[in-house]
Amino acid sequence: RINGDFDNPASISFDLSFSENDLPYVPLVKKGDDKIIFLNGGIRKTLQALVSDYPELANKIKHKVPGYKTKQDIESIVNEYNLWYELNHK
Repeated sequence: RINGDFDNPASISFDLSFSENDLPYVPLVKKGDDKIIFLNGGIRKTLQALVSDYPELANKIKHKVPGYKTKQDIESIVNEYNLWYELNHK
């Protein structure tokens, strides 16, 4: 926390008296394109955000196409995304 009058730099002080338990925890991922994705939604919304640069795959997840709707499908979704990424980003 920064306290003080920013027009008078001599009055600025830093308050470092806090407990880590009081800090909110929000997991996030930073993709290679510098896009930051906050992982505070459900698994489906999180996966859609992570693969948003591959719209066809994101739509399959969004519309719960069989094979793209359960936690057990995550590995195949990741493999499909990685293959697409490798083919389209050489």
